[in-house]
Amino acid sequence: MKTKNKSMVIPGENITKDEMNLAEYPLSFLSKRLPEGAKTIEWTGEVTLKDGRKTTGEWVVTGTDKYGLPTPSDRDVFLGLMYYWYKNGLKDRELEIGNMNEFLKFIKWTNDKRAYDRLKESLERLKGVTIFARYSFWDNEIKDYLPLVAFSILDEVIIKKEGRRYILKVVASRTLWKSICDSYIKSLNAEFYFSLDNPTAKALYTFLDKKRYRNKSFQIELRALAAKLGLSLKNPTYKIKQLIRKASDILVEGGFLDHYKFRINKLTHTTIVIFVFRDILDFLDGSEEEKINLILEDIKSYVGELDNESVIKNIIRRVSPEVIYRALSEVKEASLNGEIKTTKVQLFMYLLKKYAREMEGIEF
Repeated sequence: MKTKNKSMVIPGENITKDEMNLAEYPLSFLSKRLPEGAKTIEWTGEVTLKDGRKTTGEWVVTGTDKYGLPTPSDRDVFLGLMYYWYKNGLKDRELEIGNMNEFLKFIKWTNDKRAYDRLKESLERLKGVTIFARYSFWDNEIKDYLPLVAFSILDEVIIKKEGRRYILKVVASRTLWKSICDSYIKSLNAEFYFSLDNPTAKALYTFLDKKRYRNKSFQIELRALAAKLGLSLKNPTYKIKQLIRKASDILVEGGFLDHYKFRINKLTHTTIVIFVFRDILDFLDGSEEEKINLILEDIKSYVGELDNESVIKNIIRRVSPEVIYRALSEVKEASLNGEIKTTKVQLFMYLLKKYAREMEGIEF
């Protein structure tokens, strides 16, 4: 695909999955050092229940005394595990990774003893995490927040050695796995995520990516955003603004955001952040018709020749590129895993209709 910017974010290039409760709330503090005396990571805010009532939601992350609270790099490890679960077809909450070198390469860590030790420490922390969610954990089966869920991320972690190879086995918790099986997951551009070296930019990207599917823009109060990301609210507002500005600049440079701005709410005297997402079409050279042809060529390179290109062009005009590339990424994964039972074109059209309906309410 011919683009104006090499760093642009194209969905489907290298996809992992993210569980959306964990994308919505903090898993770790983003500072290099834990705030003094911190034993938990907490979020509190207003939520709207299925029946329309509003109540207070709480999200509390705890760790063990020995291994402590999660760190930003632990989210890297979790998203790496999600990639392998997804690669295996999300068939079983038990996952075995036979090549830890490959895993480290995927999450963009070095392949040395220090990285192995760092990975083991990360897995120990993830195993020790317990999250208490009061009216903040979304149950996608009943389409409502649960009054209380106390859950872990991993039930089991085993590293064993066979010859010169280390083999990793993890088991997802039943609560987390049920949410995954209930399809409360989203695609995430892993190549872009792991290219970011700023923890706040990574957290902001995963949070905003959840908001992006149904919106051209998103706005939130600055300190509320900080709490969702895991920035310490002990920081003064100007410091939080500096951190969000730096992270947002990175996401603009990378092509995820078109722009962002801060404004003051005159009624509450609080700072609001407005994020405007970048349309993939903005990055492509040429006229509108030429841009459509470029996307059509991408589709053909993934799925092969199409019987009726004019029909596909009309669909391209109606749906967002995110829908198209999400469908293409899943065709690619299914092909790599040998899971296509029909043809690539048929699977692509099925997924295209599915995501157009689910993400944008478009039927065709």
